[in-house]
Amino acid sequence: MTSGMRQVDLGDAIQFILANLNDTRKVVRHTYRIRKRLVGLAMAEKISERDFYRITKCAYSAIPKLAMAELLHRGNGGRRVKAADNQGDFKKNGTFYEYKGAGFNEDNVVNIVQIRLWRNCDYTIQSISDNGAVTFMLDHEEMRHKTVIVPATAAHGTRLVTGGSQHVELRMTFGRDSEVWDRWVDQYANRMLK
Repeated sequence: MTSGMRQVDLGDAIQFILANLNDTRKVVRHTYRIRKRLVGLAMAEKISERDFYRITKCAYSAIPKLAMAELLHRGNGGRRVKAADNQGDFKKNGTFYEYKGAGFNEDNVVNIVQIRLWRNCDYTIQSISDNGAVTFMLDHEEMRHKTVIVPATAAHGTRLVTGGSQHVELRMTFGRDSEVWDRWVDQYANRMLK
């Protein structure tokens, strides 16, 4: 997708979403359909990338990250992997990727949660706003290093509970206007999937 995608009338897809935003049960039932339709419209360049992010941001919470991950990886030739494989979310050319949708900028913060370092995969992280996303690509060792530098903390539980576990999900948080953000943009943005 390019930033120059033309904007067209969204027709029944937008009407469907808007008609269901206030009725959570209907949106939950139709989450899969909405996500597939949004990704399809974006891949066919029938909606702009900006509109894609604006729509998914306001939709039910299960839609944005799944739709954004699918668009990013399918649009780059990746394929989804089974959750049971414990290898991340997508695979391309033998490399597994874990997708992290990092906050929606309400607090101007990148909030990366459920970092699972025991998985042997690289990381795709998107910091999302109404205008699109900044996508960071980190390999496994770079992510391991960043969890020490930023630093990361346990995403769930207390030190007493997580104490000796090898499988503690981590979280990192940093401001979009911070030195950490600037370093991440310089080092990890504008990379492509392998």
